[in-house]
Amino acid sequence: MTIIKQTGVQSNGHMKNLRGYINDDRKVLVRDSLNMDGCTNPKRWSHHMWMTREMYGHNKSARRVRDKKTGELKDAKNTVLYHQILGFNPDECDLNGGRLSPEACMRYAKEYVGKHYPNQQIVMALHNEYCKADKTRSAEEVGIGMDKLIRLVIGMLPAWTKILLVCPPPLGASAPQRDPEYDAQSLTVSQGVAEQYRMIAEAYGLRFLDAGTLTQMSALDGEHLDPDGHKKLAAAIAGIIRSDCEA
Repeated sequence: MTIIKQTGVQSNGHMKNLRGYINDDRKVLVRDSLNMDGCTNPKRWSHHMWMTREMYGHNKSARRVRDKKTGELKDAKNTVLYHQILGFNPDECDLNGGRLSPEACMRYAKEYVGKHYPNQQIVMALHNEYCKADKTRSAEEVGIGMDKLIRLVIGMLPAWTKILLVCPPPLGASAPQRDPEYDAQSLTVSQGVAEQYRMIAEAYGLRFLDAGTLTQMSALDGEHLDPDGHKKLAAAIAGIIRSDCEA
């Protein structure tokens, strides 16, 4: 499990979006909470937290600041809660053959927040992985993005740094059924990415590994490797690194 990000909620709009995200029964697999004993309706968690803040005077800003443009005093932004996103590795979850069911993931997350935030009111919602559509319609577009990233990385590292560019296997046929962010065009695009990455690696003198020659995406969801696929990819990368160290 990894902490992906944490953001402070400071506006009504942000709170509305977060409330909708956590309360969406179409996406939430499991819910739980901590220190929310007085909240009888799980979907009323935001109102319950609002009442707690109101009781302690935390719904109002504690200070005033001067507007940089007008010079007028105004209430400073008030962070009413923090939204923290925890991510489980795909191979940890049972979707890809791992040992953690949704309920086990939630228990693990609850142990974490109970240890680090024992006195905070916390609401937790376990979601399926969600990737925002980027409307990429060709392998060439993917290659352009990777080219920009490679140039950025090269500019930050010493000239003697060795870079290995790894292309994941193409999406499996089940990906569009498992994830609405993919469609038939996505399958076609993924088939051409390896060649784009190969040309980029040659142009910049990088090592290149096409993972699609070693394994394929899991038949379960078409977008992640299964445990055996991870082993094969790890062994191949380790072999390349070992060869460099011995050279």
